[in-house]
Amino acid sequence: MVSCQSCQKGYFQPDQVWSNNTPVCTQKTSCEASKHKIECTVEPDTEQTQDTLCRCDAQNGYILNSSEWGEMCFPVKSSPCYPYKCPDGQDILLNYTCAPRCEEGFQRNDSDI
Repeated sequence: MVSCQSCQKGYFQPDQVWSNNTPVCTQKTSCEASKHKIECTVEPDTEQTQDTLCRCDAQNGYILNSSEWGEMCFPVKSSPCYPYKCPDGQDILLNYTCAPRCEEGFQRNDSDI
């Protein structure tokens, strides 16, 4: 019996392959850190047959084009990520909007970062 598992992080497998031909998924995802794109979270044990969705690296000041705000994850071929600076006293959230910075001694929830 063959034990099948999800592709390793950063890879996908678009075609069914014989497990005796290749023991790992062969296609690398296209979310490139050099283009300020991060792979969106893939649920564990899910089938990964196509390139993943990406998000811009908001924690380092990159967002999608402002007309696309509100969508956190997008197809790889979508618009590039752009550098952006929020007004003083504000930080970029993962949905590419700006929000007031937490007061000293407090921090944002991981889902808001």
